[in-house]
Amino acid sequence: MPNNQRLIGNLTKAKRSPTFEVRQLESARGWYVRVLWHYGQEHHVGGFASADEAQSWIDKKSKRWLQNRAAALHVV
Repeated sequence: MPNNQRLIGNLTKAKRSPTFEVRQLESARGWYVRVLWHYGQEHHVGGFASADEAQSWIDKKSKRWLQNRAAALHVV
């Protein structure tokens, strides 16, 4: 594969959205959202009392969270 095709492929991958998973805390009561990026890095968004509350955050607020993160990193 020519270098320019590889570069375009890498740039496309960099714009992919992460996956969001609802997870239960192991060492305490509560829930969090695991944000897994395609390159392996992960973030945790915590403070949820239930799995439903964490899922609601994904459904209603994760898009805005991504926009704010991109703006903070000057990636927009």
